Amino acid sequence: MLCAGSDRICGDRGDMAGVYPLVNGDRGGICFIIFSLVAERLREKNIFIKAAVCALGVTVVEFLFGVLFNIILGMRVWDYSHMPLNILGQVCPLFTLLWGGIAIAFLPLAEVINQDYA
Repeated sequence: MLCAGSDRICGDRGDMAGVYPLVNGDRGGICFIIFSLVAERLREKNIFIKAAVCALGVTVVEFLFGVLFNIILGMRVWDYSHMPLNILGQVCPLFTLLWGGIAIAFLPLAEVINQDYA
């Protein structure tokens, strides 16, 4: 099974197909919690400031999950070692920028959810 059609990013996970959604599901949930907290605590800030904070927060989560699952447990869920300026093959600036773009799209939703449950 390949990720995004390229074995250069995630590689052949073989029997990892059952674990991969678990790893990414947990990481995705944590990331939306980050979006929600940023939307709540920085509500007066510009969307780009909030997106930058989200992108950095998600990058930290991705790095921690990568070190745990890829390096310590050897699960090879993803590998960014071929990307420029990567850190231990777990994170890279391009994906941090992509997380910023995703944050711009999802921060308004997080703000609505925060208002509904405030």
